[in-house]
Amino acid sequence: ARRGEGNVDPNRDFAFDTRPSECMRTIAARSIDVLFRQRMFALTVTFHGGDNLIAFPWGDTAHCPSFPAECSLRPQAGGLPAWVSADHSAMAALAMYAADFAGPQPGDMKPYRHGVLNDPKIIYPVGGGMEDWAYAASWSKSAVST
Repeated sequence: ARRGEGNVDPNRDFAFDTRPSECMRTIAARSIDVLFRQRMFALTVTFHGGDNLIAFPWGDTAHCPSFPAECSLRPQAGGLPAWVSADHSAMAALAMYAADFAGPQPGDMKPYRHGVLNDPKIIYPVGGGMEDWAYAASWSKSAVST
């Protein structure tokens, strides 16, 4: 079941890779925005309980314009896929340790998968994602002025 405020999914309500009129409409997004303005976060990863996933940037459509083909075929400098961020190693380690710590839960829940949102083996790209906004809204060209 999809959760949201009205018809807005808080997971897609951030000022990154979206139109200015389509972000920061939910109490959840605005509350996280206030928290980020008041505190300094070096890195963030997100727990997606519905998908048993711990994920990190990139997850926007700009780094993966034609899913899934161009997600793995658009190399950056160094021959890495376009969805590999500058801080990939640190976020990957944090996600891996978080997944190990969370472990499988009682019942039918499987262990948490972890990785880049745009990796076709993990999930799929979206506009307005919190992960990319939290990581790069202050410097990326995909950021939106609100």
